[in-house]
Amino acid sequence: MRGRFFLLLILTLILQNCKRSLEPLTKQIGPDTTSHNFIWTADTLPGNVFDISGLDENNVWLAGEFWKNDPQTGKTIKYNFGYWDGNRWSLKTILKSGHYMGIYVFSKNNIWLTDGGMIHWNGKYWKLYHPWNMGILDETEGGVTKVWGLDSSSVFFIGLKGTIIHYNGNTFTKMESGTDIDLTHIYGLDGNHIWVVGDDSGLDGGQSVLLFYNGANWNIKYHRYYEDDTPPENAYKGIWADKDSLILVNVWGYWHESVSTGKGRQEYISILPAGYTRDFFANNKNDIFMVGDFQTIHHFNGVSWKSYIPFDRQNRNNFWTVAYVSKDVVFIGGNEFIYRGYR
Repeated sequence: MRGRFFLLLILTLILQNCKRSLEPLTKQIGPDTTSHNFIWTADTLPGNVFDISGLDENNVWLAGEFWKNDPQTGKTIKYNFGYWDGNRWSLKTILKSGHYMGIYVFSKNNIWLTDGGMIHWNGKYWKLYHPWNMGILDETEGGVTKVWGLDSSSVFFIGLKGTIIHYNGNTFTKMESGTDIDLTHIYGLDGNHIWVVGDDSGLDGGQSVLLFYNGANWNIKYHRYYEDDTPPENAYKGIWADKDSLILVNVWGYWHESVSTGKGRQEYISILPAGYTRDFFANNKNDIFMVGDFQTIHHFNGVSWKSYIPFDRQNRNNFWTVAYVSKDVVFIGGNEFIYRGYR
C-alpha cells in the first residue's frame, strides 16, 4: 500500500508540473493561431545563401557565395549578392569576388552587407568601411558578420570574438559586449530593447550567450555551457521579441520568456527527428519558422508544429537562414536552394 501511495504521489506531481508548464506567460484573449498552409516553390541557385532581407515578396535580397562557369572562357565566375524581383533571381558581384555573410535592407537605396567589414549601398555606389584600417578594431579583434538596424541612424553590426559596432549615420563606434564568444544573431524592438545571441558551435567548450542592450550598455543576460541543464539550456541559435515575449531558440526548441516579468520556460519541438537548428524568424509568437540541417523546415502556428520537407539524413542541403518578407510570405535559403513559401 505504501508503494502504491508514493507512486500516486509522484504521478500527481508530474501532472501538476505538466499543467503548470502549459500556462501562458502573458494573458491572451481568444484564439491566437496562424495557418500552416503554405505553398512552396524551390529555386535552385549555384551556391550558398547565408542571409536574406526583403521589403516585400517582390523585392528580396541575398548575401552569400555563388558561382557559374563561363561557357566561352571555361572560367568560374563568382557572385556574392542576389536579388529577386518577383519573377526571377539575378546574381551580382559587389566590390569583390569573396562571399558576404550578412545583409540588411532599409530601402532599395539603403542596403548594408557584411564580410568582416561593412559595405553600404546609397543608391548610387557601394562603399567599403574597413574597421581595422579605420581604427575601430585592432588586429586581435574579430570582424562583423551580421547586421541589423532600427533606422538609418542606428545600425548594429555583430561578429567574431564578441565584436559589436554601432553606426549612428555618421560615425562607427565599437561597443563593449562583455564576451569574446562569436555573435550570430541580433534583434530589437527599440533603442532600449535589443538582444544578441552568441555561440561557439562547440569549439571552445560548447557555450552560448544572450546579451541585452538597454540603451546605454550591453549586459550578459544568460551564459550557458551546453552540458549545463540550467535553463535556458543548450546552444542558442536565434532571437526574436515583441513587447510581451522573448523567444530564444535552442537545439531542443525555444525558451519563451515574458519581457516584463522575466518569467520563462522551455518549449520543446513536438516533431522528431529534427535537423540541427541554424536560424529562425517569427511574425509573432504563434507564427514561427525554424530551419536547419537536412532541409529542416518547421513551423509553429500557436497550437502545433508542422514539418514541410521529409527528413533525410542523406540530403546535405542545409538551410542557413529564414526571413518573413511579408506577413504571409517566407523565404528560406541554404545550400543551392531558396524555398519561397506563400500562405
